[in-house]
Amino acid sequence: MLTSNPRQIIKRAKHPLGNLPLEILNHLTVYIHTIIAASQFRANIYQTQALNAVMTLNDIQANTDRILNTPLPLAYAIAISQLTWVYILILPFQLYTTLGMLSIPGTLFAAYMILGFASIGREIENPFGHDVNDLPLDDFCNQLAVDIDIIAATAPKDAETFVKSNQNQLMHPLSRSGYGQWEESSIEEIRDALKRKSLRTQKNVQPGLRRRNDWGKEDV
Repeated sequence: MLTSNPRQIIKRAKHPLGNLPLEILNHLTVYIHTIIAASQFRANIYQTQALNAVMTLNDIQANTDRILNTPLPLAYAIAISQLTWVYILILPFQLYTTLGMLSIPGTLFAAYMILGFASIGREIENPFGHDVNDLPLDDFCNQLAVDIDIIAATAPKDAETFVKSNQNQLMHPLSRSGYGQWEESSIEEIRDALKRKSLRTQKNVQPGLRRRNDWGKEDV
């Protein structure tokens, strides 16, 4: 399936090759049902999101399969090729009265561009494979696998490990005090600090963007 022309390989196959993307989606669905049966998804929203993700992958697989198996109609491709060559052959006679002998290089340049566009259209008709202009799907999959491995290799953190850490400077840049020092403060002190923090932050804004606020000082 990763050849430059998978349709040709499938047509020449002597035995049914199956559909690998659908098999993978089937395995993912079975795995999700197993997790749900084991009560590992305690919230219903997690079950819904997991099944919706599989459905999204199924839609993507159907769309890419439609792109792969729906080439440009043969009659349309032949008509475009014939019209292109007829236009190129007639073009020198149209340019000769204006450009004279320069119509020869002008025709060659125009033919190069026109035939180049036609070749690009045939090249991007099938973006799946290992040709120069094909999508680097292997690189995409490898990068996703690396990202998933990095995420899975790290244990999920408890919120208290970073929320209540002394390195959590809640009032930065007004104060570099950590969570423990502000935890001992009263509600009035915290609100007053938030007010002073907002005023200090607004002083760094461009003067042309400031306006008067309810406190009688400059604000954005």
